[in-house]
Amino acid sequence: EPVTHFSASLIYNVVGPRIVDVGTRAGDGILPDIEELPFHALDLVSSWEATKHLKLKLKWRNMLFQSRRLQQGSILTLRADPGTFVTVGLEYTY
Repeated sequence: EPVTHFSASLIYNVVGPRIVDVGTRAGDGILPDIEELPFHALDLVSSWEATKHLKLKLKWRNMLFQSRRLQQGSILTLRADPGTFVTVGLEYTY
């Protein structure tokens, strides 16, 4: 915004399901594919231009605290909790 020098974006993205590893033959049977289940990401990116030369930035990733999950058939093989990330930055231009 030209008057306030503030901008913000809220970004939503869904990835998956997708095949991570192709199934394989095991003895007389076949093991199913390993799939990554859908991952919903909500991120916030904002910035504020305090002066002509100074800008403050804020990024907040994975606001939904989603876990990454891998499943083989009906068995959950992996659950990883990446957590959330917040970064604050200060930019100086001359």
